Amino acid sequence: MATIISWVSSSGERRACNASCHNAKHPKCVCCCGGRFHGSANQSGGVEHAVRDYWDDVLDEAQKKAKEEGLALETERWTKNRQRILGELPTKAKPVNKKPAAYQYRLPLEVANV
Repeated sequence: MATIISWVSSSGERRACNASCHNAKHPKCVCCCGGRFHGSANQSGGVEHAVRDYWDDVLDEAQKKAKEEGLALETERWTKNRQRILGELPTKAKPVNKKPAAYQYRLPLEVANV
């Protein structure tokens, strides 16, 4: 199962919300999600449902904040990223690069002129 959240503190401490949290049966969460995804694999809809709800909550909060500030919130890119990450978008075939092989791996000038 994937890691949903991970971070490294300024002191070098690493924390992650992963399968040990998602599959947890005990009531107390000790990872960095603060209980948001704790035991979600054991609930209806599983971890995917919990992540989808989280994304929706974050977007709702951003829209409320933008409205309070009198700003317009562009959500098209946000929605596409959400759909891509959650696997809701059909995968597109990658375009074939028709450039000659000599141009495909061009180095930056700083590296090429060493």
